[in-house]
Amino acid sequence: MSASNLSLIHAQIIILNIEDLHHQRADLKTEIKKVLAEKAMCREAITNAAHELGMPLTHDNIARVLFTQHQNFAKILAPLNASLDEIDERYNWLQGELNIRRCKEL
Repeated sequence: MSASNLSLIHAQIIILNIEDLHHQRADLKTEIKKVLAEKAMCREAITNAAHELGMPLTHDNIARVLFTQHQNFAKILAPLNASLDEIDERYNWLQGELNIRRCKEL
């Protein structure tokens, strides 16, 4: 197998990896959006409950519930955001590798 054929195969593999990462990234972003929507719904429910009870959001109990919910969602979002960062890093590295290969072929 010639060097140019190997280079073409490597470039195709890189492109397939980039496409796969693109799909993984889209899936993660969708999951993050779902979690953020759920977080907003929880906050709205807490706010509505406080309003119905005639309690301000600054009331200790309401503030504690809001803070706890914020922490819970932060625990859910942290690994999703870390995975997104890893995918972006890998994606950018592969894009660089592909660009290097393209430049060498010119």
